[in-house]
Amino acid sequence: MMLTMPERELSVASPENILLHLPAEEEAQVRQIYAELEARGFPPQQQTPHITVTFAPHMPEEPIALASELLPSLIPARFQRVGTVVFGTKRKQTVAWLLETDDELEIAARRISACNPVGRGPRWTPHLTMGLRLPREIVPDYIRALDEIASARMKELTGARAALWRPRLGHLTILAGEGFGSREVRVTGKLICATPAEAEIVEHHLPRHVELTRAEPGCLHFEVLPTAGGLVWNVHEHFADEVAFGAHRRRVADSEWGQVTAGIERSYTVEKSSGF
Repeated sequence: MMLTMPERELSVASPENILLHLPAEEEAQVRQIYAELEARGFPPQQQTPHITVTFAPHMPEEPIALASELLPSLIPARFQRVGTVVFGTKRKQTVAWLLETDDELEIAARRISACNPVGRGPRWTPHLTMGLRLPREIVPDYIRALDEIASARMKELTGARAALWRPRLGHLTILAGEGFGSREVRVTGKLICATPAEAEIVEHHLPRHVELTRAEPGCLHFEVLPTAGGLVWNVHEHFADEVAFGAHRRRVADSEWGQVTAGIERSYTVEKSSGF
């Protein structure tokens, strides 16, 4: 089934989204399907599986406030997979599973979209992207492979939480569902060294940085682990609340670690509830 959506959905770089995430076990199943498609020679899919409610280059406050009001009573939400669709009419196209849900969530999503001044008005086409920006010449083969791999799998999906995702800032704010109401702050991401010299700086100063951070009031978990290549570290941080996280950031900015690693690339996602 072919649906033509506005080209801006495919061309806007890193828009902000109000979206629904799958529970961990369903996300893992989708990623397994991505991996099986990649094993057949198709382009890798790196995106986090999600169902978009509305998006904008910079999300206005009105749809965020309305989503915070309407979605908590509707999440978790059940979706049925009812078809495969193709978005886009140009050289790159996107393959997605077309979804249906209950009337209450459909109405809420349309209301949220309608109050987004750069949204699609009171319209919503719930879908889960399974192939992002594919060369149009491979789309028929991609759909056939997707059907072969997943025809009997994941006929139902769950929207386990609603969130506001600001990719430029790396901020995920939970609006409803899993994690909503918690004042805890979680940070995940990577510390990325460009050269062996930068990696040596990290290796030398990291043990003291970890020691000091774990000793901070409100630090619940802090881990920085090297990956196989030796230039990238996976970062996992967990703080009791925004106050503890803010104190950590201020301490690090003035610390020896903060000064010697200031030029090293970070790619982090900060996750917190909408209660802040």
